Amino acid sequence: MRNVVLETKLSKPKLKPLPSPDKLYIMADEKWIHTQGNNKKDIMMKSIVVFDGINLSS
Repeated sequence: MRNVVLETKLSKPKLKPLPSPDKLYIMADEKWIHTQGNNKKDIMMKSIVVFDGINLSS
């Protein structure tokens, strides 16, 4: 996951010390996307969401 975040062209993480949470949740997915004007080549889009808590509401 770390390499995907650091090697992504769009990602520019801000480095700032934060307290370490007890639990860290990571959701990752990838999807092939058809492009136009790119010789009809598909690209793989990767998406990652990282969060440290869940609020359950009823």
